[in-house]
Amino acid sequence: MSPLLASGEKAATIDGSVASMFECDILRAIQRLAECLHEWTPRHSAKLHRLVEYVNNTLSMKQYGFIGDPFSELELSLFVDADWASDKQDNMSTSGAYLVLTGKHSFFPLAALCKKQGAQSLSTPEAELVALTVAMTKLTYPLLDLVEHVLARNKVVPVAWEDNESTQKILKSGKVMRAMGHVG
Repeated sequence: MSPLLASGEKAATIDGSVASMFECDILRAIQRLAECLHEWTPRHSAKLHRLVEYVNNTLSMKQYGFIGDPFSELELSLFVDADWASDKQDNMSTSGAYLVLTGKHSFFPLAALCKKQGAQSLSTPEAELVALTVAMTKLTYPLLDLVEHVLARNKVVPVAWEDNESTQKILKSGKVMRAMGHVG
């Protein structure tokens, strides 16, 4: 989502999540393979082999975070996206998120997330709102106290970046419950 990071760069996390052990660009592949552990086939073995080859061939690639601004000018940015009905077996969507400290001259990755959604979404905006909710509860909220301590602030308000215009309009209108009340 950011032009500053190239594909294959590694994610850095503070919270010890799966992103600290694996590259950001393979989180989805790992998640998909993990879903199949109970019904493993030779095709899954081939996919795992390909994934391991990719990891071995990209070990020299690194992700760098940089801070070039005073801590008082940094903000917590959350980049969120959803892949609507991406799983062809059950039409479930996938949530993806990337949490970073940003500033005019700063970009410091903190955590990443890739998670299959628990229910089928009826629309792209619904899948995007679910992705935003998951990202806020699983990535942002757990790190708020730490970020407030590191930045020496009483309150840090995260900024969420969403690429779907319909979702942006729903969020800006404040009518999330009215538009998505059927989600329950």
